[in-house]
Amino acid sequence: MRHKLLKTQYNDVFGTLKDAELNPADFEWGEGNYRSKEYRRGISTLTTCPILKHKDKQDYYFQFELIGNEHSYTCCPGTETIQEHDLVGSWQKQVSAVSRWSRRLKKEIESPNLWLEMGKYQLAISSDITNNIKDEAISWKDAEEIAEKLNLLGDEIDKIYSLTSEQDDFVRDKLNYLANAAKKFTYKDWVFLSLGVFQIVAWRLTLTPEQMKQLGNLIKTFLDGFIHLLGN
Repeated sequence: MRHKLLKTQYNDVFGTLKDAELNPADFEWGEGNYRSKEYRRGISTLTTCPILKHKDKQDYYFQFELIGNEHSYTCCPGTETIQEHDLVGSWQKQVSAVSRWSRRLKKEIESPNLWLEMGKYQLAISSDITNNIKDEAISWKDAEEIAEKLNLLGDEIDKIYSLTSEQDDFVRDKLNYLANAAKKFTYKDWVFLSLGVFQIVAWRLTLTPEQMKQLGNLIKTFLDGFIHLLGN
């Protein structure tokens, strides 16, 4: 069996993509398959149907199905799951499903993979440096200097990224945590702790890849300023 769409229905899908600020030229039509079960007769029939796929991301699709006289669909991504299937009934509700899928797809395409970006711009101290860091308690004088420099770093982050009040409070809280830790940790333990905290800050600010790289360089410069404190 074969399920087809009307020309006006294809046009509805075209308009829905544009409403979601997606470029229809980035998509292509193909043929998918699904099994339509006739419950009265207990027969499962393989049906060919239209499927809309993103050209560059073939795993993202919307498949147009028909169960009896009611429209249904299978799509990826779903609203809350990777794949979603639903029997919606009317064509109007099918168009609404396409609209939800389009907006979810746009968000998926444009959202950076924060875990990947975090790894890409992961801050690291070479073994040559870490091997030379003193494994002893941070002196009170050095702890005071660290606290002062952390406060300046917070000002710099706020200025560069125009933080919201909530973001600034979060950053300041983490930097204060590091300042207090400097009074209790060894030099080496504090360095490794600070790297982890800075990663959390970068993730929480949901920066673009370029902004994350910029923040990484800023923090590296900040840590380099402490080399005179950390060496033997």
